[in-house]
Amino acid sequence: MIKRSMPATDGPEVARLRRRRGFEGQILLPGDGAYHAARRVWNAMVDRRPVVIARCASPTDVAAAVRFARTEDLEIGVRGGGMGWLARRHGLACDNVARFELVNADGELLHASEQENPDLYWGLRGGGGNFGVVTDWVGTATGRATTCASSVTTR
Repeated sequence: MIKRSMPATDGPEVARLRRRRGFEGQILLPGDGAYHAARRVWNAMVDRRPVVIARCASPTDVAAAVRFARTEDLEIGVRGGGMGWLARRHGLACDNVARFELVNADGELLHASEQENPDLYWGLRGGGGNFGVVTDWVGTATGRATTCASSVTTR
């Protein structure tokens, strides 16, 4: 069952997330001033109102937010990051990734490359979706680029 509501900002569940392993990011709830700006997406026809927004500052924050959402039976949506506009110069970005760092649905930080978790590496390079939240990647043609999820939202 998916929870659609949460306690107030000072509730024990949110306090646990804030304390968990030094969560460095920002936690926003519907009553917070920055909440409405943070929940907006480019398509004005979409009007989602997540229960909580975790603006993650590190892969550790992403893992804590994912584990928190699982513990509280909350749906997860990820927004932010991206690999940039490299296709015209270097081909598809997914064809130029040597290694991924990601947080899976269990909240574990994993690495995927041809040598480490090769099935996951294949999947991330175009075999499907919903494998986790990519927090960093190493490209082969363009060097290193970093992407960190700007927020993990729950509904």
